[in-house]
Amino acid sequence: MNMKQYIQKYKKERQKVRELAQTVGVQRIYLTQIASGSYRPSPMLARKLHQATDGEIHMSDLRPDIYPPDEFLNIS
Repeated sequence: MNMKQYIQKYKKERQKVRELAQTVGVQRIYLTQIASGSYRPSPMLARKLHQATDGEIHMSDLRPDIYPPDEFLNIS
């Protein structure tokens, strides 16, 4: 699942997205900007998002230039 799909999934539960932002240390608006493609997250933020969502958001969707699609499965 990419960031945009995650935000759409929880669109009615704004608190869920707000909690995710707080967990990874960014503002909610920054997450929506990442989802829209306006910004790319740092490699560390991509990892934090992957971990905070228990793998729902894939690092390879956020940063395919650094994390090839099959490598996100090996990250704990």
